[in-house]
Amino acid sequence: MTWNVENVRAVYYENIGVDGQGEREECMGDRMEDYVLTVMLADGSMRNFTTTVDYIPPTPTPEPQPTATEYIAPTPTWTPPLPTATPTPAVRYGVRLELTGSDERSCSRGAECEIELRLTNTGDALDDITLYFTEAASWSRTLCRVDGVCSEDRLAVAGVGPGNSALIVLRVAVPVDAEAGPVAYRLRGQSQGNGDVQSGQVSVQIHAE
Repeated sequence: MTWNVENVRAVYYENIGVDGQGEREECMGDRMEDYVLTVMLADGSMRNFTTTVDYIPPTPTPEPQPTATEYIAPTPTWTPPLPTATPTPAVRYGVRLELTGSDERSCSRGAECEIELRLTNTGDALDDITLYFTEAASWSRTLCRVDGVCSEDRLAVAGVGPGNSALIVLRVAVPVDAEAGPVAYRLRGQSQGNGDVQSGQVSVQIHAE
């Protein structure tokens, strides 16, 4: 897949931040696949570009008909010993979660408050990373990827390469009758390659005004 995008704020290929010009090789299966390029325009709005790739199998070739062959007993040959197995190197997994901006926010009553978070794969292998709440106040909240997929509890980002980051937006609906607060939301990122590997906890406090 190749792309060439100019005069935009950010570009994401399959939820992973990339340069405006680039390419990516994908392994095709035996079914149709969709690939999404998400662009953050200069005014902050998001636009998705979807490409569908279909697998066309090769035309089978006719199999040759078997013919009788005279059997000749093979001469015994020397077989070398099998080489010593090379140990598989240990894969290192790592996740970093960062909050964009201040950890204290003021939001209007009756409005939706948006807070940007960034998940980074600090390991040395491709990984699926999940963002989840460790603590959440009673105000309605959702976690959303740039492609529009959202969750109220846990949000997964698949195929994050080593050193790559994914943008997640925390959206909190402030009730019209909300007290001044603050209320707190705390989150962590977790590696799916090794569930014991998690990021540090990120906390944000929201005041109603």
